[in-house]
Amino acid sequence: MKIQTGIRISKVLWDSYKKLCEIEGYRPNEAIEQFLEVCSQKSSVKTVLELLKSESEGQKLADKLKLENLLVDLEVFLEWDKQKNQISYSDVCNDRINEIIKVLPRIREKTLLEKAEAKIREALSYYREAMKKA
Repeated sequence: MKIQTGIRISKVLWDSYKKLCEIEGYRPNEAIEQFLEVCSQKSSVKTVLELLKSESEGQKLADKLKLENLLVDLEVFLEWDKQKNQISYSDVCNDRINEIIKVLPRIREKTLLEKAEAKIREALSYYREAMKKA
């Protein structure tokens, strides 16, 4: 038997959560029920939240390292083309830019975001000008 409950949640948070559920193919109550089930199985809300937090910290680190690696790749290939005054690696750089853009929404470190933006803008500017000359 299921019961209807009423809880108060920030509208912004609820709307964001509903959108995520829709994207990932969950009904909003389904994801909440699964969370409650895990808490019940573990007999602890605190344990489940701590597990989620540690996974979240690991994901943050993985995303940060991935972004840093992609930025190094972008920089290396861009510098290679700049030194040779060519566009040989423009496709590779474009792929790196697209991968960087996918990771950016999960990055919270302002300096890293600024570095990524600057490097992407540098690459776009270089290739734009190089294509005009070609």
